[in-house]
Amino acid sequence: MLSMIFLMGCKEEAQPMLKEQVDDTAIVDTAPQEEDCSVTIAGTQPSDGAGSWFYRDPVRVTFSESNPTVSVSVSDSSGADVPVSFSWDDERINASIIPEDGTWLPSASYAVTVDLCGNQPQFGFSTSELGSALDIAPEDLIGRTYFIDLSSAVYSEPPGVGTLLSLFLDMPLLMGVDSIDGDTIDYEAYLGYQDDVTGDWSAYVMEPWIFSGADFSQEPYFDAFTELMAIPYGDVLIPVHDFNISGTFAADGSAIHNAEFSGIGNTSGMGVLMGFGNDPDAVCTLLGDYGISCQDCPDGAGTYCIRLAGNIEQAEQLVGLDVTQ
Repeated sequence: MLSMIFLMGCKEEAQPMLKEQVDDTAIVDTAPQEEDCSVTIAGTQPSDGAGSWFYRDPVRVTFSESNPTVSVSVSDSSGADVPVSFSWDDERINASIIPEDGTWLPSASYAVTVDLCGNQPQFGFSTSELGSALDIAPEDLIGRTYFIDLSSAVYSEPPGVGTLLSLFLDMPLLMGVDSIDGDTIDYEAYLGYQDDVTGDWSAYVMEPWIFSGADFSQEPYFDAFTELMAIPYGDVLIPVHDFNISGTFAADGSAIHNAEFSGIGNTSGMGVLMGFGNDPDAVCTLLGDYGISCQDCPDGAGTYCIRLAGNIEQAEQLVGLDVTQ
């Protein structure tokens, strides 16, 4: 069974003392010292027996102590070995495991065995159907529009202030598939608004944000990028530089799942929205109270920018709406 072994330093054997160093009243033990192995598994993600694990997420194992001597092996439902890569976090207490090709198979079951202190605890999990091949021709995605709700996103960066961000990124993106050419896909994105009477969604009249040449080589997964999105909030524009969004299409194209996004947001105009006046440093000063430092903006506008990152579990298709027309 294929294993990846990560070793910690072992204790050195006790060395014999020189004659002149010997204390005749003491007993010197020169036998090798065995390593005391009391490390255990403190937790796993997913838990044993869990289902619906996302096919692109690594499995995580947390140990009771840092830097243990451990090896890990994975097998599929047939018992065949699955080659995996293994990495530590900075504290070397949380290990991440993912197949060497970068993804688990969809709708599959796996067993993870951890060789630790002479024991071999095991846990199992299964993946969801996400990542399955499209049931439709890729070209059938063209003209479909997806509802990217930034206000309901779970923000991972900056830490602890996701609720604050959601107050200002409260308008959804309507993201339409414009074209597909082999391993690339083009999108147009607009801000959306909802009719108070009919409940239908429409795109604002505006210059679209273009995501051209997005990577679609790992279909149904895509990875898209645009250099700048200037998001209006009231009378203020909030520039977001280097905006990236990725996700996985459902097999029938009805939704985008696990949409992850990131960008560099300029906070200099947000102070007035929060009642702090026109001071461009106001939001950065507030974030400093949470231990978050602003960084230089990519366009040279000043040290007013923060990194934004988050996840939207599901972005549904808005049936009947084609924002690319």
